[in-house]
Amino acid sequence: MKSTFKFAAYIRLIVLLPLVFGFVAYIWLLVNRLAPIPPLAGLPLLLLLSFTIIRLVFGELRTKMIKIVIERDLISVRGFGGLLRKSEYSLSDFDEFRTTKIFSDGNINEYLYLIKRNRKIIKLSQAYHKNYAELKAAIQLQVEDLGYEQFNFMDEIKEIFM
Repeated sequence: MKSTFKFAAYIRLIVLLPLVFGFVAYIWLLVNRLAPIPPLAGLPLLLLLSFTIIRLVFGELRTKMIKIVIERDLISVRGFGGLLRKSEYSLSDFDEFRTTKIFSDGNINEYLYLIKRNRKIIKLSQAYHKNYAELKAAIQLQVEDLGYEQFNFMDEIKEIFM
């Protein structure tokens, strides 16, 4: 069984392009002094753009927009929408999975975390995957469900850098 992305998953890519362009253009304008330098050299804007780009690239595209293939006991994962190299795991190697609910895209979406040695290894998202329910059902057959986990934004930020 292969994962398929929802159209909304691609919107993050569409949003990312003008953000990166705006960030690079702003830095270029400041370095070449082609525009008046705003107070604090636009530091608040640069920090906001930097955080947003890092969150989209490393928090969303790398860890959530993942291509998944489940075949019997094997699950293979490719980050960045399937562009990164493939990582393969045996489903029996996972200790458990937990789910949480996150408000995104105007809906409350369920996220599934496959956990190995108390570390979240794979994140499946109802917001990104059209066939989330089928993927979850295939995982439930082989991995213990430990139920619901309260969403923690600080854990989400830490996982961007892990």
